[in-house]
Amino acid sequence: MFKRATLAALTAAVLLATGCKAPNDETGDDSKTTLPQVLGGALWANPDLYSEIPLKIEASAGSQIEVDFDGDVINATEDDGAYVANLPIADVADGAYTLTIFVDGEAFSETPVLNIGRAGHQFTDWDVVGPALTPRVHVAGDALYLTWVDLQDGIGKLWLQELNGAGRPWATGSL
Repeated sequence: MFKRATLAALTAAVLLATGCKAPNDETGDDSKTTLPQVLGGALWANPDLYSEIPLKIEASAGSQIEVDFDGDVINATEDDGAYVANLPIADVADGAYTLTIFVDGEAFSETPVLNIGRAGHQFTDWDVVGPALTPRVHVAGDALYLTWVDLQDGIGKLWLQELNGAGRPWATGSL
């Protein structure tokens, strides 16, 4: 059976390594500020695994970056051509938290949602379909996908699930 923790670990690994770019502001200029860890406007983290998580913000050198997380304003520090705001999540309850990012005092147009959870996501049910075989996470452009095969009715059925950055499904379908 595809374990929830496995999906969480795979999703976290992919999110830390890849990402998509969010528009910069109402002017449509996306060349100055991006959020490379945010997919589909969302992120996911488990505070039982990490007491704080780095949020990477790509912005022009010399910018002042602040992140409002659950009422606390965190200053981002410049780190190798980008900025990193370390978000303290150890004592945060499970739920969805909107992040407001300020670049040089102006609110960034994108407000990603950081989903906090201590359990993974279940995409299949052993009692109904049997084992989920060969689960894989794929990144294609700015999209994140999960594939697996189940053996419901004795035949292999391939599933493709698009995920957002929180590992949550966008739409369900099978091939």
